[in-house]
Amino acid sequence: MQKPFSEACQRNQEPIKVVLDQYITGGNLLEIGSGTGQHAVFMGKAFKEITWNTSDHIDYHEGIKAWIKDSELKNVIEPIFYLASHSDFPKGKYDYVYSANTLHIMSWIECKVLFKDLGHNLEKDAYVLFYGPFKYNDQFTSKSNEQFDQNLRSRAVGSAIRDFEDIKSLMEKEGFELINDHVMPANNQTLVFRKIT
Repeated sequence: MQKPFSEACQRNQEPIKVVLDQYITGGNLLEIGSGTGQHAVFMGKAFKEITWNTSDHIDYHEGIKAWIKDSELKNVIEPIFYLASHSDFPKGKYDYVYSANTLHIMSWIECKVLFKDLGHNLEKDAYVLFYGPFKYNDQFTSKSNEQFDQNLRSRAVGSAIRDFEDIKSLMEKEGFELINDHVMPANNQTLVFRKIT
């Protein structure tokens, strides 16, 4: 099959890698919402000391598998099915969970289930990194993000750019602390949390 391709994914890979490099020291990473599979292969090549586990809706699995197969990487694992509130959290011990451009696609109920899943399944000192656009104090960081939010709301029930404060509050309730909030290109952020309980 022809591999799926995202131009936006291609653009943001290097900036995200720079951030991940500050936290990843080896171990087992779960990517939630692997999408096309481009990030998994790019990061798998960059971080050969980790095992990169992919996951997503079954509809995306063939594309992800195609990227992994062509890469011939041994440290990138074929996708499993995981959708918060629709399936159990993937079995295994994960030192890191990484997810890009998912929270604004998911409904808020699904986001809350995801945070609970992370709290119940990750061990102390595990890291969670969320990449994407966020609001602060109910304000968009750019006009383009405001327009993007309107587009999200019009095309899918429950999709919307999330409030940083809501995410931070719920993650703290699940035993995480915010370690950093990295400003990224194109009006995005990377939120980094660590499990402290």
